[in-house]
Amino acid sequence: YRGDVTWPAAFLYCVDMLYTHYGNVQAVRARYPAMKRWVEFIERESMEDGIVVKDQYGDWCMPPESPELIHAQDPSRITPGPVLGSTVFYDLLGKMQGFARLAGHPEDVPAYAELAARLKAAYNEKYFDAEGGFYANNTVTGNILSLRLGLVPEGYERKVMDSILAKTEGEWDGHVSVGVLGIQHLMRGLTENGHEDLAFRLASCDTYPSWGYMIRRGATTIWELWNGDTADPAMNSHNHVMLLGDLLIWFYEDLAGIKAASPGFKDIVMAPVFPAGLDRVKASYDSPYGTIASAWEIRDGRLEWDIEIPANTTATVRVPLRFGARLDGALSSEIDGQDRVFTVGSGRWHVTGVPRKLVAMDLDGTLTEHRTPMDSVHRAALDRLGERYRLLMVGGGNATRIHKQMGDYPIEILGNYGMSHGKVVDGEWKLVEELQAPVDTAFILEKCQYFREKYGYTKYYGDPVEFHSSGMVTFGLLGTKAPTEEKLAFDVDKKKRQAMFPEVCEVFKDYAVFIGGSTSFDLAPKEFNKYDAIVRYAADQGFDLDEVLFYGDDMTDGGNDSHVRLGGLDYVWVHDYRDFPALAAPLLK
Repeated sequence: YRGDVTWPAAFLYCVDMLYTHYGNVQAVRARYPAMKRWVEFIERESMEDGIVVKDQYGDWCMPPESPELIHAQDPSRITPGPVLGSTVFYDLLGKMQGFARLAGHPEDVPAYAELAARLKAAYNEKYFDAEGGFYANNTVTGNILSLRLGLVPEGYERKVMDSILAKTEGEWDGHVSVGVLGIQHLMRGLTENGHEDLAFRLASCDTYPSWGYMIRRGATTIWELWNGDTADPAMNSHNHVMLLGDLLIWFYEDLAGIKAASPGFKDIVMAPVFPAGLDRVKASYDSPYGTIASAWEIRDGRLEWDIEIPANTTATVRVPLRFGARLDGALSSEIDGQDRVFTVGSGRWHVTGVPRKLVAMDLDGTLTEHRTPMDSVHRAALDRLGERYRLLMVGGGNATRIHKQMGDYPIEILGNYGMSHGKVVDGEWKLVEELQAPVDTAFILEKCQYFREKYGYTKYYGDPVEFHSSGMVTFGLLGTKAPTEEKLAFDVDKKKRQAMFPEVCEVFKDYAVFIGGSTSFDLAPKEFNKYDAIVRYAADQGFDLDEVLFYGDDMTDGGNDSHVRLGGLDYVWVHDYRDFPALAAPLLK
């Protein structure tokens, strides 16, 4: 093994596992001198031009191109040794920075960090195809190691994952294509990037090459070779656990959702994934603090999940928003991304889900005429959602105008923050309600002019203010007829309007004020906002609020979706509506 990284790396990984799972810092302190000498040895003996060039065994026993072979001979299947050694060594350098601090040698940290930075730069320069989104000869092992161990340049992660998916689902027809190094990260790597369904298909597959194939061929232990029933017996162990890879880790950490958030499980994360086709999981782990247990089941779309947390620990419980989860007695509850997140102490807890029935969304201007046209992809996403859920568009603009913006898509619309209501009736668009409120136009014009002069927006396109028939007012800082390109570039981060917002609220204190659109403030009668509009609609249509999930893009304070967040509805914060089909996909499982 002289000069090899991937096999001797077990030394450092074992120390890391002892610390992570048991909080055993003595293992780190006692072994730190030896680990440091080994890292220095690899840098001195095995690196050239910033890259680890030596590798002894490669991605051992990846599926060969012919059933009688022990090792693949096809170069396109074989991950280059420097890719394997460099990715693993980069990961170890990150761990060494943590080890150095724990061992009382913070002075060593900068050297490890600097070496890791040089390695990453040299590795990407030599092996990364930015246009294609893959490394070296585009094996799944090379790509998954580069992605999961942190070497992919920021912004290219999705392209690299796309290469992994194309190889796995296309060329390999939904089967594994990796050896002992790639299989250490494949299941978790897929799952961490949102592809738990594919990971589950790999785990449950029973055709070659797969774990299920071994079982189907009579195996009671893991083979050394994926083709252990046909390969040359010269090297063909039938009891060789290393090809199990991260499957068992995936069972516990991802399917059951039991993870250590701090060394020794003092702090715990309970965060299962729920692959399509899997409806129940039950598991427990004996941590240093006691038993951690997770048992979930999905019946008719409703999640029921029992959790056990040991004494003197705290757990963060994460549940996808699609389940409408509730957990009585939690210390805290909040939304993070697409999850409802609870904090609980020790004890037995039960999470129950409320199936969603109403999907409300704010697509006004964003999904339609601005950043993302209402194209066939988005229409198809809405079509699929509409087959399973009631859909409701809730916007700041007039319902009829929103309907036209969406290309006459037949979705029910609450416009003007709930003052207008339209839907398709017998194949024709109909405005079924339009409330009206009085407005003091002279006062509005006077105060808007005051803000223009104070903040320097005296030049504008079209009219200075738009008065809607409902009584709602749009105060666009660039006027009513500004070019779309100029509007989109005007206040992307909303900081210009956020600076004005407190004063605008004070001056127009008889109105509900929102930072709307790309350049405007929306002024609505005090009782109208998107949260109250949804509450009224849900009550009228017989929906419980727990059955509602809202997708919106403007949840910040003052944003026109902020009342939804502050009111307590479950919501998904969509930062770019080009991602809407992907963000809505979990609802279709």
